[in-house]
Amino acid sequence: AKAFPHIRARDARAAMEELPELKEVARNQDRYGRLWELVEGLDALPRGIAMHPCGVLLSDAGLMDRTPVMPTSGEGFPMAQFDKEDVEDL
Repeated sequence: AKAFPHIRARDARAAMEELPELKEVARNQDRYGRLWELVEGLDALPRGIAMHPCGVLLSDAGLMDRTPVMPTSGEGFPMAQFDKEDVEDL
């Protein structure tokens, strides 16, 4: 089977006009219009979790009392599940 080409979520509408596999979907905008709005919105969401190499949290309480944490691979340090902007508000 032929592999479907990789398309970034933000380029979904443009791909409908260009790819033969999606031209039929493009003709049914009234049926699928909201779906493509949601697909494009997915592009801004994070795809993975990573530890910032210089991010260190300092607090007057234990990390587990301030933020949800998850274990990291390798070093075994706990990693805060908040992003850098939200952590600053703590």
